Amino acid sequence: MKILTLLLTFFIVWHSTAHTKTYDIAIINAKVFDTITGKVRNNKTILISAGTIVNVIDTQNKFVAKMIIDAKGKLITPGFIDTHIHPTDVFGDYDKAPQHLEENSSVFFRKKLSDIYLPYGVTTAMIMGQPASWLKPILSWSSHPLPNYTDIYTVGGALISKEDRKSYISHITVESPLYAKRKVLEYHKIGIRHIKLYWRLRRPELEAAFKTADSLGMKTYGHIDQNIMSMDTTFKIGLRNYEHVCTIANSMMYSTKDWFDVQGKMSDSYRGKTLSYQ
Repeated sequence: MKILTLLLTFFIVWHSTAHTKTYDIAIINAKVFDTITGKVRNNKTILISAGTIVNVIDTQNKFVAKMIIDAKGKLITPGFIDTHIHPTDVFGDYDKAPQHLEENSSVFFRKKLSDIYLPYGVTTAMIMGQPASWLKPILSWSSHPLPNYTDIYTVGGALISKEDRKSYISHITVESPLYAKRKVLEYHKIGIRHIKLYWRLRRPELEAAFKTADSLGMKTYGHIDQNIMSMDTTFKIGLRNYEHVCTIANSMMYSTKDWFDVQGKMSDSYRGKTLSYQ
């Protein structure tokens, strides 16, 4: 009878342990913000598997995890996503930005970019235009994410129509609708899944780029704010994602008086910053 009891006890313990989920990481003694109630919850445990938050439980509840991190009462949040960055602002301006991110300097630039964003909790960022010569290392960063670096995605260069003036370092000129289509197809082939339509893109090229990207399931973003193309026209074409609040303002204000009124409010609210009027 004693042997039978011992065997039964062993089976029950083994059965319950075998069916207990093992998490990759558990962060204990954490504060978390409850988005439903708007309150901060204390003494919570965050359970993570395969890089995803699976559950949030009370710290005193039982769990099994490969790694346990004690937050010691600090507020824990998911990583922030910055949907609009320009690495030229980090690596140098129009004149000082490097022409190429050479292979032997790629780690340096990746760390430099991450050092700007990670301290503020930004774990993922979207580059909204960079020189075409930077694409190879940046796409490599996207394909090989590392825990100590910000995850980077890119739209490639900002697409513009052919102009007489010199284009900015992060702009890509498409000389015709056919060129616009080819550029989008080229970007898709090398793994880019987002496209930026800049305000210097005229309707034939914009429409060709958008329709090509849309047919491939790519996300398109419009920087439409200087009245070459208007927001209502691009909306009718099918564009739904827009950059910057000034896109809305430029699509609604047509008089100089409107601009001066808005500039006055901007100056009062944002310490002298103004919108451009062209």
